[in-house]
Amino acid sequence: MQLHAEALTIAQRALDETGAAIMSGEFAAIEKTFALPALFGTFEGEVIIKTVQELAARFADVRAHHRSLGVTEIVRNIIECDWHDEKTIHTMYQSRLLSGNILVQAPYNTLTNLKIIDGEWKCSSMLITIPDSEKHNEALLGGSQLGDDT
Repeated sequence: MQLHAEALTIAQRALDETGAAIMSGEFAAIEKTFALPALFGTFEGEVIIKTVQELAARFADVRAHHRSLGVTEIVRNIIECDWHDEKTIHTMYQSRLLSGNILVQAPYNTLTNLKIIDGEWKCSSMLITIPDSEKHNEALLGGSQLGDDT
């Protein structure tokens, strides 16, 4: 039980830091939180983020998508969180995008792997279940992943 509580604390810290960075536009906090290469996957496909430039492009596109919806707050709640091994935490959380007190996109779940790398917890993969927003999926994967019909 103590390990579960520790995993939850680590995962919540990562969510808080990345959520604040997405809202503020501070890419340095995102860069610090992700291991490269990193896997981003959605129902529409997956992409391996290999470089800081690719990560920055995904970050900028997600922020642009949020701005287009008028997002003023991202509420993320951990649903499941536990140790896979001593260096890996598996987490599932739900995200809600709000504009004021209005939900602007259906809630979606994300499965994340956090790994300890050089003494720091970093996200190595995210599988994001966004069933109702091609634009959000495109922002996460990059436009070339979705084909011509978007």
